[in-house]
Amino acid sequence: MSPSPSATQIVVLRYNRLEHLPPALYQTQLLIENGYSLSVFEYGPKNFPHRKAPFLFGTVLWHLIRRFKKEGCPRLIIAHGIHEQTLAFYLWFFLRIPYVVDVHEVYAKSEMRGFHRFLFAHEKKALGKARLLVFPESKRRRLYEKRYNLTQPALTVFNCPRLQPERRRNTLRQTWGIDPHQYVLLYLGGVGRFNGLELAIRALKEKERFVFVIAGWAETSYLAALKNLARQEGVAERTLFLGEVKDRWEVLRACDFGYCVYEPIPLRLRFAATASNKLMEYFAAGLPVLCNAKPDFRLWVEKENTGQCLNVLDSRQVSCALSWWEQNPREVARQSANARALHRTELHYERQWRPLRESIKSLVLSAT
Repeated sequence: MSPSPSATQIVVLRYNRLEHLPPALYQTQLLIENGYSLSVFEYGPKNFPHRKAPFLFGTVLWHLIRRFKKEGCPRLIIAHGIHEQTLAFYLWFFLRIPYVVDVHEVYAKSEMRGFHRFLFAHEKKALGKARLLVFPESKRRRLYEKRYNLTQPALTVFNCPRLQPERRRNTLRQTWGIDPHQYVLLYLGGVGRFNGLELAIRALKEKERFVFVIAGWAETSYLAALKNLARQEGVAERTLFLGEVKDRWEVLRACDFGYCVYEPIPLRLRFAATASNKLMEYFAAGLPVLCNAKPDFRLWVEKENTGQCLNVLDSRQVSCALSWWEQNPREVARQSANARALHRTELHYERQWRPLRESIKSLVLSAT
């Protein structure tokens, strides 16, 4: 028999910090603003420093079972990710708490290592028992529905930022020591091996008026490799590594162009247009974007004239794209305005989440 309901209506599960996953943060903010009694449970290694997978998983599961039996169960759990959805599944198994899964990534079995094999083995069960699935794009939704024969309700909610005010210049460029006549190309996000950053660094060699700013968390070894490449290419002074930033919007507003290139090697990077936080944030900040020439990207970038798409992923193509922007300032202004308009009218989270708001309301009421 399940414990009695808690005064807390919704519990949000997050393995890492909530703000590290912007759509999860925006969704949680809007749920609170809509009057829900909500708590966020962050439970990664920083919260349980003496536990490692699989012991961390078991410790957290036991902790939550004891907590819910003592305090009462929430009416709904929202899980953001493969680790969280497995935890939500076991909480449903033991306590019958209904849950929603936000499927932020798509994985292949061949990519799984260590404890992630356990998580992947539970993916069918975890998604199959969810009351609602939320995907950032329709291709991932169809892939999972076909992979596991899923039949429960599912929604597509783009990974858009919340509605942002008009772009305002700030003093960050002066802080960075950037000349007023230089252009700033920004990469904002997790600094990974499949984001084509080496292409942009090599392209700087031919584009002396461009500075490449890289902002986001990175593995120490990979960051060292990028810095070494910048030195080898003679562009170290025009390649700025900011690390994790507290105010991403201040950084965005200090830049001119956005870099959003994915090398389609891991499965999750083959389906990335409306799932790309950085692409949507570039639009919100009015930054013309440089991205892949995949159909999804062409739809939002070429068709809407918000930037350029690379037909070939090499540094020469990146250099040519930067040259085109340098030589066409009027078109740059037009692309910037188009990006802002797209954000204002369609690609902001307040608009995207409306169907999700109604679904969550129905689930909470049915569990009362």
